[in-house]
Amino acid sequence: HLVRTAILSYSALHYPACFSAIMSPLLEHGIRLLWCESNNCDQTIAQAKKYYVTLDGIGQRDRHELLLFPFLNLEGHVDSNNSFTTTTVANQLVFHLGAPIMSLLTDLFASPCG
Repeated sequence: HLVRTAILSYSALHYPACFSAIMSPLLEHGIRLLWCESNNCDQTIAQAKKYYVTLDGIGQRDRHELLLFPFLNLEGHVDSNNSFTTTTVANQLVFHLGAPIMSLLTDLFASPCG
């Protein structure tokens, strides 16, 4: 129903701001679901006192994963030398969606000039 309202707002009523306001959160949630499925993560639902994977990470990029970044930082752990280490792995969403779609999404949502 929300998608229909967004399309009608844009096509019939000529309110592109309404279209963007409705579709942006829906698009982010859809991408989040794909990200969780691609990376075998369970961060689809926000939880109290836990950081949530987001599209842009404004102000908190160092505290949680971002949907469009090419790499993920896995939870830190103490290695055999008693040093705290973090493992970096490739974001599987990049392979799932492909480079052209990831470039478009990065331009739209994460680029400073977007």
